[in-house]
Amino acid sequence: MAETGKEGNVKEIETMEESTETYARIMAAHKPNPLGPGYIKLYMLSAVIFLCSTMNGFDSSLMGSINALPNYAEYFDLPEHGNASTGIVFAIFQIGQMCGALFIWMTDWYGRTWHIFFGCLGVCIGTIITSLATSLPMFIAGRFLLSFFATCAHTAAPLYLVEMAPPKYRGTIAGMYNTFYNVGSVFATSAVYACHKYLANHGNLDWRLPLWLQMVCPGLVCLVVKFYPESPRWLVSKDRHDEAKAIIASYHTNGDADHPLVALQMREMLATVDPEHQASWKDLVDLRVLVESRSSRYRLMLNIAFSWFGQFSGNNIVSYYLPIMLTGIGITSTNTKLVLNIVYAVVGWVSSIIGSRLHDVVGRRKMLLTTTAGMTICLAIVAACAAGYTEYGNKTASTVSIVFIFMFGAIFACGFTPMQPIYPAEVVSNKMRAKAMGTFKLTAGAAGFLNTALESVIRRQAGVLQLLFPGSNLDDLAKKDRSELIQLLSQDSSPTGGILEPEPPCLASSPAVSNSNQLGDSNDGPESDREDPEEDRHWDEPEIGIAARIWVSVPIVEASKLWSEVQQADNCTFVLNPLGSAMASAPDSLREMRYIDFYFEHIHAITPFLHEASFRAAFASRDQQTPAWLGLINMVLAVGSIASGSENAHIYYYNQSRSFLDLDSLASGNLEALQALCLLGGYYLHYRNSPNMAYAILGAAQRLAIALGLHRESPVRTDHQTPEMAQRYAIKIEIRRRTWWSLYCLDTWASMTLGRPTCGRWDSSTMNTSLPEPLDPSDYLATSLRCSAEFCHIGNRVQHCFAQSTQISIRVAQALDHDLQEWYESLDPVLKDTMSAPPRITVAREFLRNRYHNCRLILSRCFLLYMAYENSKTRHGHHQRPRESEEGKMAHLCRSIAAEAIDAIALHWVPNRIQVWNAAWYLFQACMVPLLCIAMATSSSSSSEMAVDSESDVMFWYSSLNKALEVFADMKPWMRASDHAPNIIQVLVQAVSQRSTTFDTPSSTGGGSHLFGFPDELLTEMDWSLFPSGEDMFQIQYPLT
Repeated sequence: MAETGKEGNVKEIETMEESTETYARIMAAHKPNPLGPGYIKLYMLSAVIFLCSTMNGFDSSLMGSINALPNYAEYFDLPEHGNASTGIVFAIFQIGQMCGALFIWMTDWYGRTWHIFFGCLGVCIGTIITSLATSLPMFIAGRFLLSFFATCAHTAAPLYLVEMAPPKYRGTIAGMYNTFYNVGSVFATSAVYACHKYLANHGNLDWRLPLWLQMVCPGLVCLVVKFYPESPRWLVSKDRHDEAKAIIASYHTNGDADHPLVALQMREMLATVDPEHQASWKDLVDLRVLVESRSSRYRLMLNIAFSWFGQFSGNNIVSYYLPIMLTGIGITSTNTKLVLNIVYAVVGWVSSIIGSRLHDVVGRRKMLLTTTAGMTICLAIVAACAAGYTEYGNKTASTVSIVFIFMFGAIFACGFTPMQPIYPAEVVSNKMRAKAMGTFKLTAGAAGFLNTALESVIRRQAGVLQLLFPGSNLDDLAKKDRSELIQLLSQDSSPTGGILEPEPPCLASSPAVSNSNQLGDSNDGPESDREDPEEDRHWDEPEIGIAARIWVSVPIVEASKLWSEVQQADNCTFVLNPLGSAMASAPDSLREMRYIDFYFEHIHAITPFLHEASFRAAFASRDQQTPAWLGLINMVLAVGSIASGSENAHIYYYNQSRSFLDLDSLASGNLEALQALCLLGGYYLHYRNSPNMAYAILGAAQRLAIALGLHRESPVRTDHQTPEMAQRYAIKIEIRRRTWWSLYCLDTWASMTLGRPTCGRWDSSTMNTSLPEPLDPSDYLATSLRCSAEFCHIGNRVQHCFAQSTQISIRVAQALDHDLQEWYESLDPVLKDTMSAPPRITVAREFLRNRYHNCRLILSRCFLLYMAYENSKTRHGHHQRPRESEEGKMAHLCRSIAAEAIDAIALHWVPNRIQVWNAAWYLFQACMVPLLCIAMATSSSSSSEMAVDSESDVMFWYSSLNKALEVFADMKPWMRASDHAPNIIQVLVQAVSQRSTTFDTPSSTGGGSHLFGFPDELLTEMDWSLFPSGEDMFQIQYPLT
């Protein structure tokens, strides 16, 4: 048998050499006109088949581009830098490709054109599913179907072209097929760029519309492919010789059936085709034709090697993860990434067109060897330059890295893109061609899956190792045992790196005035920065403690005195995990870029006092090293890390910032130091439950701002030499305005519930800074800050009224409430529309709405407290004021506002750490109103007089509280461990609901109350003496309301 196979190989080689020599002689004497009518029809036919490649190129760049769109990532809850789901979305295409490759044998059964038709039809169906997907599993399923049928079409199409094209032009025609891969790539990236630019603010249209466009190419092919002639080689295999001869004559010799080339090609096909074999489903598992001889096995090996190497050449990583790679070297703008994607695709297309002709001129082997060497050099330079940028911040290295990324793409396109459909088809014999192409696609799919899916996993694992063991070599870590690794993790942190191990939060002895600053005792700063011990503390109350002092009224206090006695330990004892509950390592550039992205996405729109482009450029260059700049950077990173959901990374950046923001920064202050103080006092210290320290910091920041002259409008200059200088000056002036008004807003927002004087925060006779102005028509951030400043003008007046020792009059309260309503009604539509607002404005809009409701609540709730006080006196024989009085109307307004605030937060809250922190705080305050109303109604019903509220009112208040508790439960994953507002509300709801029946301690759940995280047996009697009671309420209600 071996001898027979050897003789068959020798005979086959001799036949090929004879056919080649004959073909050369015929072409020298009777060369057909390549511009004749038959060739023109062939070119037009090929152009439509090229759309199968365009379809494939469209998909590859489509997902790479869509992956950079914030709306797409937000809709499917995908992180910016990718995760396992991102890898699956990309890798499922390779899985579908492998499955589709198993059915390439069907091209030998019912023909090449039918396989192309069914493949394109299936792509249209898969496109419909992905475009309508409402969940990630549905999207992935659509991607699988799309890739399965795309492989059917994409495998049969080059096979069809190779068999239809004349031998002399086969390399150029079939090679051009794959160059249209880049046409699809350009089409996809351009479509995504245009949709993102013009439709980013219209929901999900910016990424769904490009998905629908994926139907264009396969749809056109479906319409016409069945009107095309079948492959002559397939017709010969089906014993349809006359049809095959007519097709060769029509397309190879311009209709001359007697041309010697027709006879030569017919003879060659008849010699290689086995007409007795009829393809069937059994061929799916019958692969003997691929290994039946040494020649077949060698051809199969070349086929597999070419397919595998083509996937592991680095092109998949560059094309799929180009947006992430660009982020890694400092390019963060979405528009810039999309433009570079387009340029990358155009460069690849031009290079592949050149390469498709060079392969016929230079030769296959020389082209492949040369381009492989060039790609190796390019990837090495890219890796070195990327390391230079990420490790040392070298911008030149970043630029060089981008250049060689594009050079790599051009070289790959020139050498490999044209050859991918030609070489696998040319290197195998006719009878093994279909199965060999299936093997080629199966191998490519497997390699591509490993390349895209596993690369994502490996990259994330490497990131975790770098996070846990910064600066450690993987080989060194592999040699250590578990105890050594834990010891390495447990090492003390240092200013330059290491692991931070903050102390877990310890509950205070009082839930009302709790020492809830879990960071206070972690020795992460000087004594003045830490919360004082409870017995020495006089005025640094946590925010919820202040609210509880104000809001818990006499009926609730009296009900609580009847609770059963419980036990509480004097000291909190914790077992510290050697790994820490959460850890923050020394920073790396990628993680810091992520924190900056979160800052600008979730914080910047509220107080936009930074110029984003300038800040990002300065951060990327790392040229500035002044203390003020470093303090600002670290505060941005601290607040951004909180917004990202990181538990403890902010501690590292806070410590770094504090080392730069000392008293000297006040003595030689500048705008950057002021902006850092705004973030410190306006956001960060409130997050750490240090409102009074924040109050002092913002006071110092205001003095610094006045010293810098920000309270006065800067003069207008017209002597600029260039428009660029004028633009820079305009930006500088606008940033000064925004910094002043941001500070004004932060100070007002933080002080409205403290009952303290405004201290001249705004004086129109001495301060004339203009309100923010947009830098361009799409600058909605200026609109947001302008509206916030106008709101704070009203809030400033509200704070001034409550800082006085006299009771606020109803007329003044109603006038201020009217001003607030007029302000809200006059808001720009972009700050009221919940459907089409830009994503960043959504953050500012929700903050504004919550503060609007809270300010109205502050104005009206004092009258509800007056009613509560009078209600307590009624039970002791005093006369009760009629509900129809003006005070009663204001109390009723307070109830309506509280219900509206709860409904708004329940409807519009967003799952993000910063926004949940804000929404939960205002939700807590709003819940105190129905709690007090229920307590008042319960007390009235137990007195000798009739109940002052109907049962329907009480049920409505309970409904609002239940809704709030449901929202708190949904918010829990994004809340801090020290946030006990839900527990407080739940306990108080149970207290007032048991008022009329029993006064046993109610349980929060069926298994126990777990008040503030403690089991029943550890509870003690709550220190209610901290709350106002009896006549003391009258003494404190006015200044603290």
